[in-house]
Amino acid sequence: MLATLIVTSAIPAQSKTLPEYKPGLIKEVPVQCSREAPDLDTEIAHASATMMAEVTTYRYLGTFDVYAYCPCFACCSKHPGDPGYKHTKTGTIAEQGKTVAVDPKVIPLGSVIYINGDEYVAEDTGSGIKGKKIDMYFEHHQDAVNWGVKTLEVFIREVDNGN
Repeated sequence: MLATLIVTSAIPAQSKTLPEYKPGLIKEVPVQCSREAPDLDTEIAHASATMMAEVTTYRYLGTFDVYAYCPCFACCSKHPGDPGYKHTKTGTIAEQGKTVAVDPKVIPLGSVIYINGDEYVAEDTGSGIKGKKIDMYFEHHQDAVNWGVKTLEVFIREVDNGN
């Protein structure tokens, strides 16, 4: 039995690569049901309702200058042991590979964004991060220096749960 699942330009949960098709494009994908149902019509209706309950889309925000920072004094004006050391604007502990600083007027704090095919969370702000600038968190200063500044495409995840 085949059902039809409507997917928007989604990134599969097991992958962190952006899709080949453009954001907003809707694609029909056949889905093989894994068991036989005694009441086929009810099962299909339930599966369709479940599959359509939440649709994730990725909206293109444009190209941003992506800088890098670390928890050191040169980057954050704090030493280990200082109040707020490694703490973000949202109250989380900054993590390499997850935390980015954004301009909350452009990207709301808490948003999940995709840069270079990887997922990050907008958890922090920075005095120099205004407009289309992002500051990516690194654990070590040399890694931040090695990153430098890159101009990269940025996408923001939007979830529509049918409400």
